[in-house]
Amino acid sequence: IRSDTDTAKRATEKKIPILGKNKAWGSDLMDVTHPAWLSFVVDDIAAKAIERGFDGFFLDTLDSAALLAEGNAEKAAKCQTALIQLISALRSRFPSARIVLNRGFELLDQVSTSVNGVLIESIYQTFDAKTGRHHPVSSDGSAWLEAKVRKVQSLGLPVYAVDYVLPTDLRLANKTAAKLSALGCVPFITTPALDGTLIAPLR
Repeated sequence: IRSDTDTAKRATEKKIPILGKNKAWGSDLMDVTHPAWLSFVVDDIAAKAIERGFDGFFLDTLDSAALLAEGNAEKAAKCQTALIQLISALRSRFPSARIVLNRGFELLDQVSTSVNGVLIESIYQTFDAKTGRHHPVSSDGSAWLEAKVRKVQSLGLPVYAVDYVLPTDLRLANKTAAKLSALGCVPFITTPALDGTLIAPLR
């Protein structure tokens, strides 16, 4: 959650603790195991989104919960349970809403019947925010993610794949989109700005 938002202010009012920061995104990490967290997300954030006309939820950076555990296995298990309970609660409260996860691989066996798909970034091509450069993902990294793609597909869920390529490199963009399609994914080749720019397979 961003500390400068109204949502953050409401979380503070409900006394939900901030336990850390996701430095990559400059956001605060709320304690997902706190008793008030689940109802805050479902009844406050999600319900307001539906009221505004959104038809579902994209649960981004689910891996951030692991940052809260800091190597504590018991805390990690509690965080995972909290996320599973959240997804179950969203499905129960909003049965017609679409729910798409960003990764969350460790949750899939427990929530596969409650979600509508999984998004996976940077399977073959990525962007390094530290260096400001685009580059290929290592062969080991791609192989690891390909295995995750097959796992998601084995559960009957679609995989939405987002890779990052320079807008001027149409050859690489099209090649990457074709490779992702061959893997059985729905490809979206874009820029790290994530502003909706589509480079391939359409432009």
